[in-house]
Amino acid sequence: MTEAGLDGQLSDGGVELTVLAPNDGGFGRINTEALLAEPEVLESLLGYHVIPDDIVESGDIEGTFGTLSGDEVTVSVVDGIPVVEASIVTGNRDLRAGNGIVHEIDRPLLGNQNLANVTQVVAETEELFGQVADAGLASEFEDAEGWTVFGPSNDAFDDVLLKGFTAEDV
Repeated sequence: MTEAGLDGQLSDGGVELTVLAPNDGGFGRINTEALLAEPEVLESLLGYHVIPDDIVESGDIEGTFGTLSGDEVTVSVVDGIPVVEASIVTGNRDLRAGNGIVHEIDRPLLGNQNLANVTQVVAETEELFGQVADAGLASEFEDAEGWTVFGPSNDAFDDVLLKGFTAEDV
């Protein structure tokens, strides 16, 4: 939060907050080096995990909420378990802080990021982003609307043999 410049907002005693906090295991899929190298992406991504001006307890967490990033996040309840963007709100709910409440989730939320940012910061797809950028298509991924990408993992790039193909073919 410090790197994103959000620590002041989170420690402001006059503001009530609800934080959807990814646990340590959830951050394992994120290339934190790439994320820290992009301060605007970092601030937007982390702000997407904070619901300002509201303390939302787990019993009332279903609905759509405005976030510190300016985007909205929707939380559903499936079989009694709060879920946001396929991330499960774990058993660690309603953790009280002086100015708010924290709900632990099992992975970071990426729903407010464009395809370029997601493929760049998700560790399993960083090679895909590199290939897209090398092909001069990063801006296409930034501006994409309504795309679904079935992208190969880093391992798939290691296993593929591209001999005989031109850069244009790839």
